[in-house]
Amino acid sequence: MQHTDIIIKNGYIVTINPEMDIIENGALAIDKGEILEIGTTEEIEKNYTSDKVIDASSKIVMPGFINGHSHIAMTYLRGYADDLLLHSWLQDNIWPAEAKFVKAQFVYNAAYHACAELIKNGITMINDMYFYSKETARAAAKAGMRTILGECIFDFPMASHKTPDSMINYALEGHEEFKDNELIDFSMMPHSIYTCSKENLIIAAKEARAHNMLVHIHLSETKKEVDDCLKDRG
Repeated sequence: MQHTDIIIKNGYIVTINPEMDIIENGALAIDKGEILEIGTTEEIEKNYTSDKVIDASSKIVMPGFINGHSHIAMTYLRGYADDLLLHSWLQDNIWPAEAKFVKAQFVYNAAYHACAELIKNGITMINDMYFYSKETARAAAKAGMRTILGECIFDFPMASHKTPDSMINYALEGHEEFKDNELIDFSMMPHSIYTCSKENLIIAAKEARAHNMLVHIHLSETKKEVDDCLKDRG
């Protein structure tokens, strides 16, 4: 019988296998961060012991949720300037507030707070775009949150940087600094086609390709954006 770090038992195991099987009265054996075996509680208890046994009776046990697009440090701006059109919300409210309040420590504190909320609600991975993204990376790594992230790239000065070149360089610095952290992966993240010129989009794409980084961008968020894009670019 093998001794493991954790056994979770008596739950409804949502396997997410091709057949989407659900194991009633199911259990997991976990050791050194890896799931060793999934089966019924009876099967797992025959083969494994643990000093930490979690009773998941009447609960679902499943892989963590993934937030595919987030700005987690904005949790400290929650509820600010609701019920507005996107461009008014951004240009007249959010960007001025960010220019006033958003600093490196703000981002670290807000991101760490947000990670606690994410984990509480079953989210174990995020794809995050914001300012001072290395601070978000530090907070996420401390919280154990698997994270793809990058520095938000604009043509004009924003909270963390004054030029698109410095935003891109900051993302490259983060990519290098966290390259050995298995939880953190930096991407190139131009904000949108309405805040980045074609030239800067191309530069970001080239840097991403050169450093084997992903690219993430806001796209087709509103009718106005689509209409403007068709008008400007055909």
